[in-house]
Amino acid sequence: ATVRLVPDWLPVIEIFPPPNVGFDRTTNEEGEFYFEDLVAGGYSVTVIKEGYAIQSGHIQLEETEVLNQDWFLDPDGDNLVHVRGRVQEDTGELDIFIPIEGATLLLKDANSGIPSVAETQSGPGGDFEFPPVEPGGYQLVVEAVGYERHEQGLSLGQEKEPFVLVELQPQMEPVNAE
Repeated sequence: ATVRLVPDWLPVIEIFPPPNVGFDRTTNEEGEFYFEDLVAGGYSVTVIKEGYAIQSGHIQLEETEVLNQDWFLDPDGDNLVHVRGRVQEDTGELDIFIPIEGATLLLKDANSGIPSVAETQSGPGGDFEFPPVEPGGYQLVVEAVGYERHEQGLSLGQEKEPFVLVELQPQMEPVNAE
């Protein structure tokens, strides 16, 4: 990311200051950046990274002060994927499906193993939608009372709003042999 400081005393007409106006630093691999020998005073701060929403703020630096400041970047909505779909039971009859309401759907990151990136439930028509997520590999886990647990891999990113159809199988009743 690029971190740009513009002193308050430097007039800038634009909302987003262009390069070479103020002081620029690029973060290292850990996301850290340093400015040294800055004059005390106020500074406008702008943090820019492709694929993330621009963050801006203001800091006031006192004489000889060492300031630690964290900036958290939010993924830009233009890069996010909005997953929606339907959960239904396949009855085995041609074109006859029963929507399943109240199914719990979990989206897990396939690479990091994070247990739940997003969670939602299916509505009355079996429809569901997740909050927007970053492109990448995911594992979709679906559970509903009376149905077998369903898992499937998803590779998200080719489409901005993929539609996922989930077909659950009814749980088999245990048979008692007497």
